[in-house]
Amino acid sequence: APLAVDPDGDPLTFAWVAVPPAGGSAGALTETTSPTPLLTPNAIGTWTVVGTVSDGAATAVRSYEILVVDPVIVPDDADTI
Repeated sequence: APLAVDPDGDPLTFAWVAVPPAGGSAGALTETTSPTPLLTPNAIGTWTVVGTVSDGAATAVRSYEILVVDPVIVPDDADTI
């Protein structure tokens, strides 16, 4: 089932932003215009992820808090490992 549906069938746009804890990078959030963004946390603590959905006439915003206790640290050369 879709995460967001417009009752009139209008196309939806999505925008996501991440607010990292100290030491984290907002770049850990990718696919920010998709209905399902990907967060790869790089710091321990509480991350806030804010999603905005719009059909061009109306907008909905929802905020999520995610507690990270063991972040995934991916080295820059992960593709060669």
